[in-house]
Amino acid sequence: METDAREVPDGEDEPPLVTLGELLRKKISVASLATAIEKHEIWAWDEFGRWVAANEDQKASALRLLAKQQAWADDPERKLREDPRSPLELSEDDFDGPFGHYGWPPGCEPDFESVSHVQIEATDIRAVLQRRAPDDFVKALMQLLVEIAKRDHMLNLNEMPGIKKNLFEVAIKSNPRLDCSFGTFETYIKPFIGFKRGSRSGTYYKNLFPEYFK
Repeated sequence: METDAREVPDGEDEPPLVTLGELLRKKISVASLATAIEKHEIWAWDEFGRWVAANEDQKASALRLLAKQQAWADDPERKLREDPRSPLELSEDDFDGPFGHYGWPPGCEPDFESVSHVQIEATDIRAVLQRRAPDDFVKALMQLLVEIAKRDHMLNLNEMPGIKKNLFEVAIKSNPRLDCSFGTFETYIKPFIGFKRGSRSGTYYKNLFPEYFK
């Protein structure tokens, strides 16, 4: 009897996968996971209890799950709700929780550092028509973002750590083309990146680039 070619090749009845839930708990960002699903094949648990390469409907279902998780993260009032837990946390009450229905075979996960670079490239393309920054500034900013992604592969361009002034402190030290007033810097970067709501000033960038603060 032939085996479905899409099944994970494993002798066990229920082959283990590195699931979306596990990756989220490891702090891989929703943005990186969504990009990985769109750019790479992902596996899913089908109605027959098999791990198979996800079809388009299953991919869409996985993306909807991630969208719910991101909507929770973006909700400034989530901690005030009667049940402040995230969709991921709520699903953990269920043995067959939906975040455990999608993932990749161990060792076959996407390179999330490369995925971060894809996000940066895609952000650059989307922002070209609306940006006000000169070309030299944009090139220098992209180089800085790529370097940050190399040092922190969990980077999420829509939820940059700290506040804009923290990034500004590193930017003006990293490249003369980024050396401008803070107001100008804030205007120029707006189409490219975002910062998490309610975030506070911190030492993330100084710790990431200690060579600039000796």
